[in-house]
Amino acid sequence: MFCIYCGGKTPDQSRFCLHCGKKMPSDEDGSGRVPITEGADEFADLDSFFSAAVTEKRRAEEQARMSAMFDVQNGVLVKFRNTDSSVTEVVIPDGVKSIGYEAFRFTGANLTSITIPKSVTSIEEQAFCGCHSLRTMTIPDTVTRIGKGAFSDCRRLESVTVSGGIIEEGAFRECPALKRVTIAYGVRGIGDFAFGWCTGLTSITVPGSVTGIGCNAFACCSGLTDVTLPGSVERIESQTFAHCKSLTSITIPQSVKRISPSAFSCCSNLRTVKLPAHISSWDVSEFDDCPAEIIRY
Repeated sequence: MFCIYCGGKTPDQSRFCLHCGKKMPSDEDGSGRVPITEGADEFADLDSFFSAAVTEKRRAEEQARMSAMFDVQNGVLVKFRNTDSSVTEVVIPDGVKSIGYEAFRFTGANLTSITIPKSVTSIEEQAFCGCHSLRTMTIPDTVTRIGKGAFSDCRRLESVTVSGGIIEEGAFRECPALKRVTIAYGVRGIGDFAFGWCTGLTSITVPGSVTGIGCNAFACCSGLTDVTLPGSVERIESQTFAHCKSLTSITIPQSVKRISPSAFSCCSNLRTVKLPAHISSWDVSEFDDCPAEIIRY
């Protein structure tokens, strides 16, 4: 027979389980049913109780198997180690503080979903680079840094939410399927090439907490049609929106003091640019290769 508590096989006449040591219930009335005790009143018979015990055991084994995939050292997820291609969804263990350099690169190519716990405060360089099957990603507001190229070349990534910190250089570069980007208030900066070559991106709203947007941050986002810039940005860097060929209009906020060379170069369909009156004629020349009407306000 099998122990109803741990599922271990035990000789038929044993009074105690050889595995967990608990007392085995007995068939007291000869009815074939075994009295269920110790908090198991909700089970109608031994079969259902045994089934639950086996399910719990399998769940524990699965959790142990998943935990073995994560090489965590001193709070840093050093490497996701997986050779099982059937694993497509993982939950990073709570307590991990940092996702290390190239932690999922080369080993996370089959993952479609990765859950990041709130214990994580930083995502290091190229941590998820090349996770080609990843579809969506929500980054909790506890994360204060998304390192260089952290999600670059995630070719099926369609949606991402960033809740805080700084998006560093090339963090989401070359994610061509990326259509929805939510940048929450609390994000302080968007680095160089952060969303460069995200050709599927159609709309971006930069929150008022952002004070700096790097050069080439949205370069070659050929599908981008709608850009909303906040009143907290003081400078538009070189080629920030270069080659955004679907962009037809943009309003430069009053806070902007300088538009760097080629910020909007090769925006061949840019028709309307609303500029603050204080922007110099030199900065206006940065729109010379665009068929845009300059409207002062």
